[in-house]
Amino acid sequence: MRMRHDEAFKLLLSACPGDILPVFAPELAAAIGSPGTITVESVELLPRIPGMRRSRFLDFAVSLQWPGGQAVLILTEHFSRPDGVDLRRVALYTAALMHRHPDRQVLPVVVVGQTRGRTLDGRLLGQVGGATVLDFRCRIFHLDRDCLPAWDRTRSPLLAVLSALLRDQPQVQVAYRAVQQLRHSRDGMRLMAVLLP
Repeated sequence: MRMRHDEAFKLLLSACPGDILPVFAPELAAAIGSPGTITVESVELLPRIPGMRRSRFLDFAVSLQWPGGQAVLILTEHFSRPDGVDLRRVALYTAALMHRHPDRQVLPVVVVGQTRGRTLDGRLLGQVGGATVLDFRCRIFHLDRDCLPAWDRTRSPLLAVLSALLRDQPQVQVAYRAVQQLRHSRDGMRLMAVLLP
């Protein structure tokens, strides 16, 4: 039985929650250092909204807490293709997290595969007449552009597994590269049995 990509993505991030900050927000990690605690957030946020796909579930969110009291929530949404990106849904989940945790900042990250050189705009602008009523911005992480350079920088097992989604070589070579990267990642051998499937 084949696993759905969003289910696999949740399992992957659950196995490597400490990699989310340095992989998806390296400048934030450099500025404030490693968090003292990392807590995986519940994925149920919203009641069912008619007409909205998977409206009750976000892909993944972690709460990061630093000893000085600073706290950040990172919301990570995964889309396998750029035409599937739904910034309205990401904005809704971001607002729901902000409402649930009014004392924390929320950083939304959208991970997108198969962009083939396309640059996606991480901005959702809503205007009525000449007035801006919504200016939502999120971080876009392009698997096919950002994944391998970020792995070179971080040696993240999370990125080693995500590199298997790249389509820059035949599937056998892509799979071989992903396994080799996992072997050479931090804790990659320890996580091999969990992450390889």
